[in-house]
Amino acid sequence: MKNRCSERPGLSLRQLKRGTTVAGAGLLVLLTACGCSPDTAAAAGRAREFHRLLEASDLQGACALLQAKAQKKAAEQAGACEQALEALELPRVGAVLETHVYGRSASVVFESDTVFLATAESGWQVTGAGCTPEGDAPYTCEIGGE
Repeated sequence: MKNRCSERPGLSLRQLKRGTTVAGAGLLVLLTACGCSPDTAAAAGRAREFHRLLEASDLQGACALLQAKAQKKAAEQAGACEQALEALELPRVGAVLETHVYGRSASVVFESDTVFLATAESGWQVTGAGCTPEGDAPYTCEIGGE
């Protein structure tokens, strides 16, 4: 007598496992390819906000987005954070070219600037702006950069 269970039409356990594995791998590739993790989007958004505030001459708002060390360094350079930002002559940054998140740190590369950020309780804070690469050496930043 034959086992009737093996004669049922449908997927075998092996086929079902294979389908689940393929679907999971496809989802992983999709998420990796789009590069749109929430941390990446939030970091890029904060960097854009910082530059938007500078362009609108909202220097107090821009200073509020700086990490404490960057605020202090700016104040040491010009007497107050707002004065340091006002003295900057940063060009319009253009579009975001790439964003990288490394644990609690991030970099956002614009067409004409690179912004460095770190996470805090309030979200991403700017640690360096007006940054340009120096070949094999670290970036040189107009604000912060440590």
